Amino acid sequence: MGIFDNTSAMDEGDVDQFISWVRDIDKLMWEATMKNHQQYLILHFDNNVYLESVPTTDVMALKALRQVLHDDTLKRALARGK
Repeated sequence: MGIFDNTSAMDEGDVDQFISWVRDIDKLMWEATMKNHQQYLILHFDNNVYLESVPTTDVMALKALRQVLHDDTLKRALARGK
């Protein structure tokens, strides 16, 4: 099932529907070949979401996203703390 459309936009309704069919979402692996997909999945679920098909050129940026060292996740973490 695809959760991103042909313009790489996320359809949150599709994600929520898909998750409703799964017993344990912690066992899901998400294909995240693009940075915006990786970012969305980390922000929507958590820093330990299972991602696959991540290009090797994105590994360090992905690590920064997961560790809240990237501005995209840092903004979200700061907003949660307020």
